[in-house]
Amino acid sequence: MSYSVSTYLVSLDKLRSICGSGDTKLAQEIIAAHQESLEGTDAMGEYFEVFQDDYEEEYEAYKKGDFSHQHQIWEEPEDDDEEDLTAEQQAELIDALKSGDNKKVFDFIENAMEGMFDEEDEDLGDDDEEEDDEPLRELTAGGAVADMILGRPKDANFGYKYGYGLETMCRHLGKHIDGDAWQSINYRALDLIAAAGPKDGGQTLWIDVLLQRGSPVEMPLPFDFPTIGYASWQELEKGKPAFEAAYSAAEDNPDADWEVEALDDFLKWVDQAITQKTDLMFFYY
Repeated sequence: MSYSVSTYLVSLDKLRSICGSGDTKLAQEIIAAHQESLEGTDAMGEYFEVFQDDYEEEYEAYKKGDFSHQHQIWEEPEDDDEEDLTAEQQAELIDALKSGDNKKVFDFIENAMEGMFDEEDEDLGDDDEEEDDEPLRELTAGGAVADMILGRPKDANFGYKYGYGLETMCRHLGKHIDGDAWQSINYRALDLIAAAGPKDGGQTLWIDVLLQRGSPVEMPLPFDFPTIGYASWQELEKGKPAFEAAYSAAEDNPDADWEVEALDDFLKWVDQAITQKTDLMFFYY
């Protein structure tokens, strides 16, 4: 399996200023311009085909500037089965352990667990099976864009929708820049880049950290992909000597062909950011 890093020249200040701004016109503009890619993200959902018509209606409303639809946030089910021991039970357990009497400890555990599995079996009725199979409508990627710009409540269950929604905002407000060495990379790529970094005890904000440091705006982070990172042009300017030193060292290593290409691409990104006094956003997936 291969991975890629997509990089954007975009102002971090601009991203931060529009999130929570309530700018419905901008949300409408972004969603209308990138509907196809946003729906591509939605298609990754388990029940996309079940709700596809509903999603299309939602997008049509957004394109008309109608943001009245708001995703119903999924509530995490409460675990009623796990209960803490009472103070009295804790005291009994401590006494049993101190006594060294294994039978006493066993009897306590047996009593504490009595009926636990019977209750669990009773809960597995037909109604629960039907409830588990009932499809739930996911947040759309367009809805995630709207949540961020309009400052609406966000659903932590769909971090990946916010991640790809943020990338869509970067694509619209900034510029995607190429980096061939960062396409179709294997899972060891970031480890190789980390190993190429300076041995200064973490004083330099190194590339593997920049690529994975999280979002510059408030949003639920994805459980998996995309991994998000960013760097201000000032941070890049400060780190450039270390990036150049790592590149020179990699050139002298006959076994570091990919690292040379990757660092060369990264330095090109850095130069563009510094020259234009614009920041970088990274999306790794």
